[in-house]
Amino acid sequence: MSRYTWVTGDQDESGIAVGRLAEQIAQRVGPLPNWSMEAARDAGLAEALATTSSVFNVMSYGADPTGTVDSQPAFQKAVDAALAIDGGVVYAQGGDYLIKSTITVGSNIWIRGDGEDTFLDFSTPTTAPDNLFEFIGTALDDLRISDMRIRGDSDNADLTKATSGVGIYIVSTTNQERTWIDHLRIERFRYGIYLRADIGQNEVPSVTNCFFDQCSQAGLRVVNSRKALVHGNIVDGDRTGIGDEVDGKLGFWMSPSVSGIVGHRHLRMVNNAAYNITTEGFNIVAQYATVVGNVVDTIGQTGILFEPMLRLSPTDSDAEMLSTITGNTVRNASTNGIAIRHDPVNNTRAAGRLVVANNNITGGVTGIRIGQGGASTQGVLDMSVSGNFCYDQSSKGIQLVDAENVTLSGNWCGSIGDAGLSVEGASKRIAITGGFYSANTTDSDSVKVADTSKYVIISGALISNADRAGVNISGSADFVLVTGNVFVDDQSVPTTNNAVRVSSSGTNIVTHGNLTDGMTAVEYSGSAAGLVKTLADDATPSVDGAENWKTGGTTTITDLDDGIVGDIKYILSAHAVTITDGTNILLNGSANFVMAAGDTLTLKMFNDQVWEETARKVNL
Repeated sequence: MSRYTWVTGDQDESGIAVGRLAEQIAQRVGPLPNWSMEAARDAGLAEALATTSSVFNVMSYGADPTGTVDSQPAFQKAVDAALAIDGGVVYAQGGDYLIKSTITVGSNIWIRGDGEDTFLDFSTPTTAPDNLFEFIGTALDDLRISDMRIRGDSDNADLTKATSGVGIYIVSTTNQERTWIDHLRIERFRYGIYLRADIGQNEVPSVTNCFFDQCSQAGLRVVNSRKALVHGNIVDGDRTGIGDEVDGKLGFWMSPSVSGIVGHRHLRMVNNAAYNITTEGFNIVAQYATVVGNVVDTIGQTGILFEPMLRLSPTDSDAEMLSTITGNTVRNASTNGIAIRHDPVNNTRAAGRLVVANNNITGGVTGIRIGQGGASTQGVLDMSVSGNFCYDQSSKGIQLVDAENVTLSGNWCGSIGDAGLSVEGASKRIAITGGFYSANTTDSDSVKVADTSKYVIISGALISNADRAGVNISGSADFVLVTGNVFVDDQSVPTTNNAVRVSSSGTNIVTHGNLTDGMTAVEYSGSAAGLVKTLADDATPSVDGAENWKTGGTTTITDLDDGIVGDIKYILSAHAVTITDGTNILLNGSANFVMAAGDTLTLKMFNDQVWEETARKVNL
């Protein structure tokens, strides 16, 4: 009996089978399975299937269901008979069928079995190249293969040929239109399925509810497509006990390989899973893509690698990407959970128009990496990164490298080795709002802004438990605003941690209105000492325009002008000078502070024009 659910009776317009069609085919081969016939009705395949004379049972052509005799000739005869009348159903009832050479397929054909009860054994082909189902021609329309188990042997494939040892190999030199592949178990091929259109596009391919087991190169490989649906599939690359025992290289490989024809448009990758893969679980180059609800576990490199395409060919005009990567779960990806890189074919900084949201990533080196990587030297533009959960990465929760125009909001990055969030390279125009960021190893920072990054805002975040700094601004990072955040260190033995640590040579760095608990508010070091301005040598000097000031003379100070409620000011004494306790400055112990050179005083305005001491350091 089949393990699948079959549909009978009439369905509505968005449903699966039309009652008359289902009834007629059921008389010969059983009712239709649950798949979309909408496009097939338009193309005329439904009309062919509605006639019972268009069903070709391989048993009628001499197939052996015991697996003793080669059944390839019977399958080929059944396919050829269907092609002779411009299409039909090739039906293989439950049984074990030995297949020793390739079955060539064509347009308007549906090859179906009885679920896993129908088993095609292609593990000992007579000659190579050894693809089980194959089409190589000018164009292909309306092909469906479903409801069976097929097995190859990738160790017997001709490794000098890139596509030898494929379960289903479909290549057209012009277009492919409406290829459906569903409810298959595909075992031990180099590629489980390989679809390619050399010119034009592979229109509306659908690969659903397939299980790819122990495929050495990739479970699914699609080169170029438009409106593709990849849904409900599983790739398990575990090849223990097979050949060299190296796990499968890729799970789902959706990227171009033909010069001048690049990528995928309107791609939907939904609710798939990839396990035990040596490189990427998902490798995707696309425009207008939706990558939703997928699961990736135990990956040698990157869980989901996404490269947004600027154009479909070098002669096309630029296009918006408008893609979404959301609700995916990645566990134990050795390098990156999710990586977003530049346009790899046109070698340009891709205008991503991407949303990366609500993904759950555990383990690995980096949770989400955005920007250049590998051979790429370009970054990514225009992204929203929100609501992601990154946990237990050894290096960074979220890493931006040469990224531009990125908003990050409500992300949770905790138990991270080096930095919960790191903004690096030439990244610019980065807005970070809300979220939780924490790091927990020696010399770690919860948030880093480094290199030549500029125009960075960090606001409204909860920043916790860094060994060195809550926010570390280094390199020549400039135009950085850190405001309205809460910094807390509740570790039992805090070390040299600061809420904000600035060593950047940039001269436009402002920290304002942050709350700290268990951390020194701000530390300036190295070239950042130039950020300290000099007070006027009078009793009420202005503190407008900077947070860090050194005294400009020995005049006693009774007030600081031009602050607003919430401001924090750091006073470094370069002279022997007295700060007076009184109406405008409230000092600890209600006593004046006679500062010697090298002493520091931290004041915060809690009420309008009233400064209160929050910390002091006496240079002994």
